[in-house]
Parts: sequence; C-alpha cells; structure tokens
Amino acid sequence: MEVFNWFKRNFVSALCLGILLIFPGCKSSDGNSEPKAVHPLALLSSDSSIYVNVSVPYHQELTASILCSQVQGLSEKDALSLAERLDNLYIGLGTVKDRSRLEVASLVDIPKVAVKSVFSKKHGWKSEPYVIEEKEFTIYSRQDTEFKLALPENAYLCAGQDIKPLLDKFSLNPAIEDTPWNNWINEQTEEILFYITKPGQYLRNLIGIQINLGTDAIYGSLTYVPDEKKPKAYSGKYELSFNMHLQDKRAMDSFKSLLALSFGMMGVKISAVDDLTVRLTGVEVTENQIKELFTRDPVTGKHFRVEGEKIITEPKK
Repeated sequence: MEVFNWFKRNFVSALCLGILLIFPGCKSSDGNSEPKAVHPLALLSSDSSIYVNVSVPYHQELTASILCSQVQGLSEKDALSLAERLDNLYIGLGTVKDRSRLEVASLVDIPKVAVKSVFSKKHGWKSEPYVIEEKEFTIYSRQDTEFKLALPENAYLCAGQDIKPLLDKFSLNPAIEDTPWNNWINEQTEEILFYITKPGQYLRNLIGIQINLGTDAIYGSLTYVPDEKKPKAYSGKYELSFNMHLQDKRAMDSFKSLLALSFGMMGVKISAVDDLTVRLTGVEVTENQIKELFTRDPVTGKHFRVEGEKIITEPKK
C-alpha cells in the first residue's frame, strides 16, 4: 500500500531523529505542561498529498517497536522513553511535484537543560539561527541526514527537509485552516488517522487493482484491537478502515463492485456512507505488517516528480 510505504519511510526517519533527544537521567520539565498557543497541526503546509496523525500516547508500544526495529542498539526501555515524551505526531507527506517532502510537528516534553547538551557540536549537530517576525529560532542539522530539526519554545518538535515554512507559521501564531483533511486529522481519537488529498497517485497501490473512476479523497484510520483472552496485554493487532469519496455518484455501483473484487476474499465490509462515499472496514493488520510497512525500505533521498499519471524518479541533486 503506497500510502503506508510513504508513511513508514518518512515517519520512522522523523522519529529516529528524535532519538537524540533522549539520554540517561533526563527528567520531564515542568514548563511544558501548560496548554500551548499554537496547535502543531497548524504548522504543516496546506499542499501535502497525505496527512497523518499518530496519537503516540495510545500507541507507545507500536512506536517503540518500530523504533527498535529501525535503530540498531536501541533498547526497548529507551524507545519507550522517547514515545513517552511525544504527544500527537502530525505529519505531512509529499506534494504533487515532490513526493519526497516530509513535514512533522508535535508537542514534546523536553527539559530545557537537555536541549543545548544534546544538540551540540560534540554530538554531531550544527546549529544556525533563523529570525522571522522578530522571533529567533535555532535550526539543527547533521551531515548524515537531510532532515532538520527545531524546538520552538522547547515545547514543540518540528522536522523536515525544510522546516523554515513551519517556523514562519509558528511566528504568526496561526489557527488550524478549515480544510477537510485538517478537520479529519484533528479528531480527538486513540486511532492513527490518515487523509489522502491526491488519491490518484496512491489508489492502485492502496487497493491492489487499477481503477479509472474518479475519487478526490481517501481518509481512514488504524485502530488497535486488544486480545480477547488477554485484554490488558499488548496484542499487536490493528484494524484498517477507510472511506473513498467519489467525484460522481453514478460511479458508486461500479466502484463497490471493483472493491468487492479486490477485498471480497478478506472478509472486508463494503458499504455506501452516502451517494458519494464508500467505506471499507475490517481489514486486519498485525504489528509485524505495520513494522514492515514502516521499515522495509530506508529513506533513499530520491526526488519524485509527477507528469500526469506518471511518477518519475530522479537522482537527488
């Protein structure tokens, strides 16, 4: 599923950058417990192809497991320590012109004393000031990754190849834009939420067959499923559900038939929410499948451009 291929490549990279925020003896700071004026989701650009919201407090075991599988030598204890410091991760993936773009924003609980110590030249970080609207930020970068970090007010984590647009927004104290994807992603839920604004790029890989019928949005969730016999133990089981919004209600019957052909043998339920929306529920996903989707391919740094329906891979400049 292409959406999750992008999700796993970029999400894990952002979290791996955050590993350097954790070191022995680091305690929570009291100053980060107050409500923040800027919502992290408001910092993301409005032209991403995919938006994701990971409610880390409800998925600490999964987050830690992914980190351990990706970062050699990372203990489960340290991975859980990182997860405990993160709030919801809001992620913007790709644009029509550049499918490799990544933006990440989150609230994070990091002691002020830790920032200068961790993000130091000694630990391989380079820092540079960035001033906008009379506010000064510090951007951190490394030679071994194209991603950059910033921690505005030591309470936010921003990451991406170019984080200046996020800091530009932060300086303006923005509100969340009223868009369908923001409204969906900002739902208060324990689920992992995603919204695909450019489904034409991902639809075939998501459902496994070629569909020429028009859709203008795909949005859904990953829900944790506890073990019935051991409800208190982490089961590693999840269920994928998603909606497809059609551009023409006359395509509903054809669309449902094609989906039934693709998912009929999997026990997936297909229903019409309204004249333009098809919903699929009951797609079983295990932790190992999610880990594979998140970590199967490393970040390559390749640049992608879109020409019509073609995705062309170019060498990184």
